[in-house]
Amino acid sequence: MNKERVIKLFSDPDKSYRDLQIKTVLAILIDKNYKNVGKDFQWCIGIILKLGVYKSHRVNIPVSETLRQLFIKLDDNNKKQGVEQVVKIFLASVSAKNNKSEIKYSEEFLESI
Repeated sequence: MNKERVIKLFSDPDKSYRDLQIKTVLAILIDKNYKNVGKDFQWCIGIILKLGVYKSHRVNIPVSETLRQLFIKLDDNNKKQGVEQVVKIFLASVSAKNNKSEIKYSEEFLESI
């Protein structure tokens, strides 16, 4: 791959290269029934939610679906800790600007979760 092509991929206005990277990270996380997570599901949830801040319809669905599938597989204790992690990350992502609160995640992403 030549230099101009790499530069074009990184500056692609529709962010398709970034979206491909996100989908690759998700595939690595869930590979072989979350083997790569090493039982650290709180870390995995954090990584998945960090990927959810990119406001892209091509990313929102796979990220939220991966998170949903992870919660389905978790036992009760990890599920409880996972929900606490999600709430903590969502609260940390709230910012106040001009007397208005805003969350970093798109409405589409929040709805799909």
